[in-house]
Amino acid sequence: MSEEISEATPNKKNMRILLALLPLLLFAALAGVFFKQLVGGSLSSNIPSALLGKTAPQFDMPALDGLNRNGVPVPGLKTEDLMGKFSVVNVWASWCVPCRQEHPILIELAKDKR
Repeated sequence: MSEEISEATPNKKNMRILLALLPLLLFAALAGVFFKQLVGGSLSSNIPSALLGKTAPQFDMPALDGLNRNGVPVPGLKTEDLMGKFSVVNVWASWCVPCRQEHPILIELAKDKR
């Protein structure tokens, strides 16, 4: 009977070591996949957009109540207001860090009358 116990003990010890190393092995595997994508993966800019070559949809956005610039109410915006002009449409969110970082740049760009 003592022989059976001595044989079972190394198996339990090996199982504990394997269970202890399992998170490290999983982390190493995921890190390898991420590194492979980072170094050799395709760029997101290589993915064709479904909107390339399409015209922007027609829109008519009413003025927002209480939105003033220099004490004058800001008018709404519609497609005709942008015809024949260069326009940048930026969709952003307050929780988006890159959006917050680019906001001052877009404000300066809006001041450029060219």
